[in-house]
This record gives sequence, C-alpha cells and structure tokens, in this order.
Amino acid sequence: MKFIFKRRILRVPSLLVVFFTIAISCKKEGVILDNQDIYFPVGRISVLNNCVTDKTNNSELIYETVYDSCGGYWLKFNSSQFEKGAELVVDFTRTNQQTEEFMDDAQIDNWLKASYYIDCEEEDILSKAIEITEGLSSNMEKAKKIQQYVIAHVEFNQEYRKSFDIKASKTLDQGCGTCMNFSRLYVALCRAAGLPARTIWGIIYNSYEDNGIYDNHHQWAEVCDEAGIWHTCDFNYTRVYFSNNMNYLDLIYAPEENSIIAGNKKSAILLKELEWFHDYPVSLTGRLGFNLIADNRPDSMVVEYVFKF
Repeated sequence: MKFIFKRRILRVPSLLVVFFTIAISCKKEGVILDNQDIYFPVGRISVLNNCVTDKTNNSELIYETVYDSCGGYWLKFNSSQFEKGAELVVDFTRTNQQTEEFMDDAQIDNWLKASYYIDCEEEDILSKAIEITEGLSSNMEKAKKIQQYVIAHVEFNQEYRKSFDIKASKTLDQGCGTCMNFSRLYVALCRAAGLPARTIWGIIYNSYEDNGIYDNHHQWAEVCDEAGIWHTCDFNYTRVYFSNNMNYLDLIYAPEENSIIAGNKKSAILLKELEWFHDYPVSLTGRLGFNLIADNRPDSMVVEYVFKF
C-alpha cells in the first residue's frame, strides 16, 4: 500500500472541465479552520512498505504522523498553511502484498475493557461468551468460534438506520443490524471471553457487484493472539481471517473509543458528510468521498480522497 500526500491549488484548464465535472462528487468542501490542528486518518501505515510523500507546488508542507494508541495513525497538520481553494489529496495504492505482523505497543488491557458501545461486562454478553468458548483453549480457537456465532446469530439489515447508535448487548438481543453491529458484538464477546479485540472503521471495494465503487463505508474487527499479533476478520464480505486484503482500506481503529475522535472538535477531522453519536462517526449515505482512480487488479487498486479548503 502506498500513500501519496499532496496539496494543490485548483486551476482547471478548459480541456479538463469534463474531468472535474465527473470528479466533483469526490471533493468534500470544507472551511478554513483558524490556526487549528487538523487530522486525516490513514490507518496502519506503520506496517506499509512505502512512505508518505509530500508535494506542494514547490513549497514545504508540514505535518506529523501521529499514533492514536488505538492501533492506527493520523496525519496531523496545522490549518494555517492551507489557503482558500487549496486541495488536500491523499492517494492510497492497495495491493495484496502481505504486511508485517503488527505488534501493538499499547497496553493490551485496554482492549479487554467495556465502553459505551462495547458493553462487554453486560450479563448476557458475559454468559454468551462463556457458552460459545466452552472447552476451547487458544485465543484464535475462541475468536473463530465467536465469529461463526455472530455470523449465524445476526441478520444483516441494511435498512436498519438506527444501527449506528446500538450497543453490542442490544444487537445480541435483537439479532439484526449492519456491519458496525456485527463488529461491535464480536468485539464485546471476545473481550468478555478474555480476548483483546477492537473494531476497524474504513471503506471497502464493492466486490459483490464489481462496479468500480471503492467508497462503501464499512466496519470490521481484529483480535489479538497470545503472542501479541493482531488478526483481522469480517462478517459480511469474507469469513476468512486475513492480515491484508486489497478490497479493504483501514482508516480508523477502535472508532467507538478512539482518542483523537473523542479528544477533538468534530471540525478538526478532515472527513465530511458525517454525523456523530457518542463520539462515533457515521456516514448516513454509506459514502465518505473516496474515488477509485486506477483498477490494476490483480496487482493494485488506487483510491483517492480530496478535501477542498
């Protein structure tokens, strides 16, 4: 996976008018933030084999790479360096190349605790976790059995519009929901069974229809084994645990509990078209504004996000 970061001023030659008319839906117009720190999520760039590159019309663009202690990274900028009309462009090149095994340096106990949506200390969650994992010993044996239970127990309901504000225990009771409900219930059951786990928030290529849309807002999960290595899993698009999948672009780790989301004003996050519930970011349209700009499968897929100031 390769990240290319660049800033540019919009100058549209006449021959490019058609191109920008088509691409305008991918441009999220924002406002100039008055000398604020602003953030853009880039997932787990620490395990990528390529680097982030700065290009800014022959001028230096200053940013920091910030680890959020939740498993992922953010690009941090000060808004004073952006002028009105400037565009922040982030390109992600996704490949199937295997990444290094990710070892998290955060306290593992953080991923065994309850939170607002991951209410793993609720009685029904605890009893169900014990029931599912009875007789199993290793973390991954338990994790796979919990994944199988969640897939069998929860019915996917795309029209369930209030699903974004539902706790794991309620999903266990109702037995229906969207991707975030599957992942929250899975993580809650894992934690109740003593397995460190957290959700992952990002986008996915619409592989069901193969229609060129790489902008489906999605949430999946990961669980930690006894050696401290994190394993990724999903409940809707694939049932195989994986360390890297070209169809998935991770952006925010543990969004229900992420320190940067909870600790900053909403306007400081460079993702638009979002609503917020208990510090959880929601795309009600299912789109975040990413655009597939190059489909070179089976080798790579290039995804771009544009933010206009």
